[in-house]
Amino acid sequence: MLTTLGVDVLTQALPAVEATDQFFFKRLNKEEMMQFMHLFQKLMNESIHKEVCMSQIVKMIGIMIMVCGLLVIHKNYLYRWWTLPKPGTVIILNGPSAAGKSSLQKAIQRLAPVPYLNVGIDNFFNDLFPDEHGKLGVKADADFGKDLRWVTIADNLVYLHVGPAGQRIVNGMNQAIAAYVKTGNNVVVDYIMYEQAWLQDLLYQLQGCPVYVVGVTVPLDILQAREQARSTSPIGHAGSHYHTVHVGNTYDLWVDNSQGSADEGAMKILEFMKHNPR
Repeated sequence: MLTTLGVDVLTQALPAVEATDQFFFKRLNKEEMMQFMHLFQKLMNESIHKEVCMSQIVKMIGIMIMVCGLLVIHKNYLYRWWTLPKPGTVIILNGPSAAGKSSLQKAIQRLAPVPYLNVGIDNFFNDLFPDEHGKLGVKADADFGKDLRWVTIADNLVYLHVGPAGQRIVNGMNQAIAAYVKTGNNVVVDYIMYEQAWLQDLLYQLQGCPVYVVGVTVPLDILQAREQARSTSPIGHAGSHYHTVHVGNTYDLWVDNSQGSADEGAMKILEFMKHNPR
């Protein structure tokens, strides 16, 4: 009798199993919930009608729960893990403002044997703010005080400060970079580690992905001369973080961007990656 009932239960339980699986990861509407409860009540009534003892009913319920659990694990973990795309490779170029990281990005995009996306501190952070320094140059009428970002000037150096809302933008930037990489895209990142926690968080977000961290350096006097010659950053900005941007970091290699061309620096990075696959 138990065997016959077991076949009946397994046959009729499939919709319930599916509904239970959906219940865990997609809320059922009222009608679907009523159907699930009705089916469960029907199974219990049939069990009692066929004089199955309570211990056997408990065992069958346990089997149903185990089947549901296995389906949940398979559908929402094993299957997703198995079908996830292979992560792309990320190259993080960390260094001070005006160090030539953008030129390295462009050279890597041109010379790499596979496509690389160009992202980083400008298009995922600086350009997004509703102030005169954002890409659109739109200064909000509201006064956000020190919630977003502000600058101070001391000893002819321009210091950037980031408030709570600005820190959320940093977190979003790091997660967005990781999202591109984890969906199979190769990415080269222009980064300025204004705070040590920023790069640590980015590396945390990129766990499980092939990562190459490159320290980009240029003598301070050359950086200052570049700031004088171009208008992309305030004069004195690079000097404000020149001595802290590399503190505490472990790099795969260094690139001195004052020696040689951007193409030579890019080839140095690509050759290192070729001989040190991740």
